[in-house]
Amino acid sequence: MFEPCVVPGQGENPAADVLLAEITSWVRSEPLRALVRHFGDGSPSGDLPDELDYLDEFTASAWNFRKTDAADPLERNQINPDAISGADEELAIAAADALGLVRPRPPKYQHYDHLVVLGGLVRANVWRPAYAAHLLRNGVIADHIAGITGYRDLTENKDHPERDEYELLKVFGLPRRAYEWQVMEDGLRRAFNLPEFRVELESGPDAEGGARFRVARAESAGRSVSLVVAPAYEPGRRANTADGYRYWAEEIGQVKPGDRVLAVTTCIYVPYQHAVALQLLGLPFGCSIDTVGIDFGEVDDTLSPQQFRGAHYLLEVRSALRAYRQLVRMLQDGAGLR
Repeated sequence: MFEPCVVPGQGENPAADVLLAEITSWVRSEPLRALVRHFGDGSPSGDLPDELDYLDEFTASAWNFRKTDAADPLERNQINPDAISGADEELAIAAADALGLVRPRPPKYQHYDHLVVLGGLVRANVWRPAYAAHLLRNGVIADHIAGITGYRDLTENKDHPERDEYELLKVFGLPRRAYEWQVMEDGLRRAFNLPEFRVELESGPDAEGGARFRVARAESAGRSVSLVVAPAYEPGRRANTADGYRYWAEEIGQVKPGDRVLAVTTCIYVPYQHAVALQLLGLPFGCSIDTVGIDFGEVDDTLSPQQFRGAHYLLEVRSALRAYRQLVRMLQDGAGLR
């Protein structure tokens, strides 16, 4: 239905003008324009910042299925997948495919200074470490390996057991856990055949909520893997992707200018999380970033396959747009890529 678009910033060390051009092309692409025409009542106009402001406002009203402006926002596994259906859903998935949220691509390089596995819901904390281990068994070389996660409470969904994190722990044969980072630790241990992690740094007993942090390490067969549980950099919320990258890069990862970083996530989050990595690693550190999604031809997901629906894809198109909006502001403020 649509020609595929280049995900902004997937070239090696893109210059600021190149990155701005790629963001402009993605934002003004036919698949995104088709979504806005179909679900909205207008079209963005003006220069790129104006367009992104419009799209932020539009998607906040049309695609904010997590209700992030509410006092108790939903987690991604709690949104109503039937919010979009029929022809609306077909269009959403086709557009998301063209925008780079559906199909995996292999890593661009053989050697990386860092391989980071990004945390998420239970399935992600099992499959992403498994895919990272697959890559390392099949030619990818990484000097340092880390899982980046946070103190997010696991969530239940009694109406839909396939989206209930506590039920998924049983499906994957994992012990009952309270936090995302604990499941990431289990996933890393399983994927890399690791012993128990040794704590190297941890917040004090008085820390609460998003202020908590933890850094641990495990080694096996000459391979060392770090588990970085990041704090939130703003009070009153839990850590997000940006917090994780920032804490890892500035405090833990010993990231140096020019380092090459491979991030492993799920395809639906690649544009959003790649844009965040450019903000937190590309701009301040001059890192070369490569973000890849799981190839389920290489990872066994038969225990509990996950079906992303149109609502999920529209939600993550919104996430990507918000990340590009912030990235454009940074670039136009003179941050520039090194």
